[in-house]
Amino acid sequence: MLATLLVLVAWADWITTAEVSVGPLYLFTIAYGAWNLGKRGGTAASLVAIASWMLLDANSGHRYSQSWMIWEQAGVRLITYTAVTFGIALYRKTLEAHRQRLAMMEQVLAVCPGCGRIGPQEGGWQRAEDLNTRNHDRYKLCPVCISTQKADAPAHPTLAQHP
Repeated sequence: MLATLLVLVAWADWITTAEVSVGPLYLFTIAYGAWNLGKRGGTAASLVAIASWMLLDANSGHRYSQSWMIWEQAGVRLITYTAVTFGIALYRKTLEAHRQRLAMMEQVLAVCPGCGRIGPQEGGWQRAEDLNTRNHDRYKLCPVCISTQKADAPAHPTLAQHP
């Protein structure tokens, strides 16, 4: 998929010549590669994109006033594409770490199945957003849900025995 995207962007670059910049399209393709394939995929996509751009620009008839300018343009693209690649890879790694941490916390914390509050803690049951400590008892009803269930429950002797 990444190779197909790079070919399509290079084709768009060839059609539009030097008059229209398709740099953002290369950038989105590189971002896609970094997200799905990590740093190596994003870096490889960056190098292919820069090589494609340089080849197409050199063969389009576009001339710079100084011969070094194409290399300066390539360097700017390399820095930009590399920064995007590493930024996206770092974001993805951080996101995965947070997901793993959340999954671990969900296994350890007591969660009220009625309202989603976490507890019991010092200070009572808390909303999940306000929690900053852990507890090892899971799926206990909080006092509000217990009183709601008692109020809604029919008068039955077996239900009266359970809190």
